[in-house]
Amino acid sequence: MKRGLAISSVILLTLGILVGIAIIYLAVKFLPLFESKTDADVCRNSLMLMEASKKLSIWDKLPGQSGHAKPISEPKCKMEQVVIKKSSSKNPLADIKLELADVMRRCWFKTGEGMIDPFGGSEWHVVPFFRPTAVYCILCAKISFDESVQSEYNKITELVEYLKLKRMPGRNMLYYDYFSPQNTKLLVYPPNPEQLDELDTSKTYYLIYYFRKGGAIGLKIGPFDLSFLKYSRDNLQMVLWPVDDFKNAKCDFVWG
Repeated sequence: MKRGLAISSVILLTLGILVGIAIIYLAVKFLPLFESKTDADVCRNSLMLMEASKKLSIWDKLPGQSGHAKPISEPKCKMEQVVIKKSSSKNPLADIKLELADVMRRCWFKTGEGMIDPFGGSEWHVVPFFRPTAVYCILCAKISFDESVQSEYNKITELVEYLKLKRMPGRNMLYYDYFSPQNTKLLVYPPNPEQLDELDTSKTYYLIYYFRKGGAIGLKIGPFDLSFLKYSRDNLQMVLWPVDDFKNAKCDFVWG
């Protein structure tokens, strides 16, 4: 009788250990997915709140100041840490480009897909009709390449061409078209080949949501500078910038 109870206890203990291991494995494997989704929602919602809060400011109602009032809060966006490794598939280069495209997709989604205007002018006490310029940068991700990639590929080339040809999983849309919508009040620049088509795998990059706010378009008639009469559209773009050269990105405000 006691022997039977002992065996039953061992079996139950073994099952308990196996179940515990399974739970830990699932948590380690899938928890980052839930955290990533939560972080994306927090970031996106914080930018929506900023955009909505500007409309409540008296500065937003002054001539020439629409959209340039100070928001009541700041972005709450975490920077994703990404290390890209070489896969064992038949086309590891395509897998690398797909991973880069997906990191860009996550950044574009959490920052509002080009439909949110969260930022004000660099100064909010300025006189009406004056719209100061400012560059706002959200560091969506820090991307590096594993040694397995570096040993095989010195550079990752033609990423933009890949984005133009590759459709997003589950959506009938090309990555390139997703990153450059035209039905928005903001001017969205498409991915730039000069920045994306020669990625040095020995370098680490920031994926930046790069938002340029306001600014006058140069307008001159003879000796007269009338640039204050005409304004550029607020515009944005996703860019990949080497970490060791980040100071030259010329961001006025940085989050991430």
